[in-house]
Amino acid sequence: MQNKKTSVVEVCVNVFSGTILSYLLTLFALPLWGININPTRALEITILYTLVALIRSYIIRRLFNRRKTKCIKEKK
Repeated sequence: MQNKKTSVVEVCVNVFSGTILSYLLTLFALPLWGININPTRALEITILYTLVALIRSYIIRRLFNRRKTKCIKEKK
């Protein structure tokens, strides 16, 4: 079972490790579809998606952890 602090650390490492990749993809991929974007806007978009990913990942992690804990308790 994973405690809440460990969940937060894991989620942060996971999400922030993808932040740089997300920024680069936003900055360089959008122009391929004709969407011109400057570095500041790319950073704003990346920050928004990063915050959403952090919240989403933490909630999913805790739901799975709760489910696992419930299954363990039922087996006892």
